Amino acid sequence: MFSESYERLVLVLKMRKIIKRNDIVAVNGHNHTKVSDGKLNSCELLILNILCGFKKVFVTDHNDLVWGGKEKFCAKFISKLIGTEFCPGIEFSCFFDLSDFGGNNKTEFHIVGLGVDPQNVGVKETIKKIQSGREDITRRILENIRRVGFSIISFDELKEKSGGNITLPDIARNVREKDGGSVDAEDFIREHLSRGSDCFVSNDTLISSADAIEIIKEAGGFPVWGHPKDSLGDFFDTHFEQVGSVLREMEIGGIEAFRDNHSACDVRKIEKFCIDNDLEIRAGSDMHEARDLFSYMRNIIKVLEDGDL
Repeated sequence: MFSESYERLVLVLKMRKIIKRNDIVAVNGHNHTKVSDGKLNSCELLILNILCGFKKVFVTDHNDLVWGGKEKFCAKFISKLIGTEFCPGIEFSCFFDLSDFGGNNKTEFHIVGLGVDPQNVGVKETIKKIQSGREDITRRILENIRRVGFSIISFDELKEKSGGNITLPDIARNVREKDGGSVDAEDFIREHLSRGSDCFVSNDTLISSADAIEIIKEAGGFPVWGHPKDSLGDFFDTHFEQVGSVLREMEIGGIEAFRDNHSACDVRKIEKFCIDNDLEIRAGSDMHEARDLFSYMRNIIKVLEDGDL
């Protein structure tokens, strides 16, 4: 426990030094709260980012906006007191057609909207439509789980227990054998909820990447291609530039270069493309819990040391 705490303290001190001289990583543009699949509330998330030295923090929950009374209050109070900006954002789950490159025509991409107006009608309507569709998918998944011989609590109970936004881990953690015995959540997701398995239901609520970018821009936000290496998988090495060019035509504004799983080589590749195509180089921890932020900082430090970036 002591060694872990010491390591985290060293990470924070190193990161705070980096942030003073690197404006890109000084902005943490990708974070999640309990409203989607995070484990922290918005205030806890902000405090942790402040302690680590970040100058600007975006809350980008999946297909939802966190910007109620307490968030606005925290934003104004903290900004005046400490100087860290606390900003609204959103992460849209979208589809992108990779069939021209040998991939799936509805590959899931994530477009992050930074600085989106929470009161924008277009954003509100899109969120409502997506959430309604996701609820229908969840109900169908629960039916499949019971059909194959497991038991699980009702949809309403699951929604209340998960805080309103039901994720696959929420579902898996509440599955039981018929005799009441528990199941391993990760194993259940892999064996029963992954594509092609017996309880899987295809996500037909995804909007197109072009529509997501347009909605974000109309709401006064800045669209960023989130975690490109995760989105592309094996296509990242061979087709990143081509896909990036298509997204540029859709008027994407920037690309996440600094991530917890991007090597120095990956960062240089994304940076070069952004510079050549007049796009912004962005950074984001994609934090769902505290350890994600420390993992992100650990990688940022390594990448900057290894790549001389």
